[in-house]
Amino acid sequence: MAYGMFTTDPNKAAKRRGDAYDITTPLTPMNWSNFLFNDEYHMEVTQTLQGVSSTVDAYRQETVTTGERQFFVLDEESGEAFSPNYVSLRKRPETYHCVHSVNATTLTAGMDGIECRIMVFIPVRGASECWEIRVTNRSDVVRNISVFSAFPLGDGGTMGGACTLEDGVIDMYAYPYHVYYEDHDRVQHRHVCAFAYPEPDSRDMSAQRFWGCADKNEYPVALRNGRCSDIIGEIGEFCAAMQHRFSLSPGQSESVYLRLCVTGTLEEAKVLHRAWNGEAFAKELSASCALWEKRCGQFELETPDENLNAFANAPDKAQSRRRLLPRAQPAAGCHGLRFRGTGGSGRLY
Repeated sequence: MAYGMFTTDPNKAAKRRGDAYDITTPLTPMNWSNFLFNDEYHMEVTQTLQGVSSTVDAYRQETVTTGERQFFVLDEESGEAFSPNYVSLRKRPETYHCVHSVNATTLTAGMDGIECRIMVFIPVRGASECWEIRVTNRSDVVRNISVFSAFPLGDGGTMGGACTLEDGVIDMYAYPYHVYYEDHDRVQHRHVCAFAYPEPDSRDMSAQRFWGCADKNEYPVALRNGRCSDIIGEIGEFCAAMQHRFSLSPGQSESVYLRLCVTGTLEEAKVLHRAWNGEAFAKELSASCALWEKRCGQFELETPDENLNAFANAPDKAQSRRRLLPRAQPAAGCHGLRFRGTGGSGRLY
């Protein structure tokens, strides 16, 4: 059975076949993951967009999202919904493509005349992840839909925490382990924040309130109610869930731009929120593409096998080499692996 194929990176202006991998089914033999990162942030993204996000500081990782990333498209007239990334509801989309490229992952799925394209990348600098959810009406009638996104957030901490909403920013924070209870309002450890452009129509900050039950194959209570609760998260199981409503004419598309970030203060997140829109998303994506194109163009792997050369040099170089070289090094001298960089070439030992 074929699970995917090499393809072109949809985010690059200069198209070159082989610089991305298109997974054509969510039912791969195991999770096929992309690993996106900068100096401060790391995230795993599987073929169904799952995986843990973490901040990286002095060789220590702290969880930002717990591994589940949920997306739903709800037809408000029929009450029917589907999960584009095939994590919940177990309704397999009619069309499905997940493209892993060196700096981003893009998933496109369609169901009942609605196409949903979800893309994620990590910007060049800063502890954050950027998402675009783009919905398109492929039917010949007007469709009224709601797009729901839900990110379960990391543990609130031993000393407790809160998940609140202020000036359009969902803010989850935890207190340091050593703080006295009377100092809770004065000392805050770190802020995990989420916001969107355009502003959501409703929000949830409690995973329990968003889902309503533990069975992820059931419709979340937010979908059944047609909106989130807009109630803050009081204790534990925090999440950043948002609803965006659209009325789409035939052929019309609309986008939601989400950003999750980790900051030292809530004010830092508010500054990012005020500058966040589709243009800011495109600018950050362009800078990320340029950086990874420059990095990956500085070296090349040469082996006696042409197919292996194509795999290592054309697609995700940052990841294919990270996985390939540790296995190849013990026998590199025997198999003639050679490295060619901007400063010359040499044999790998």
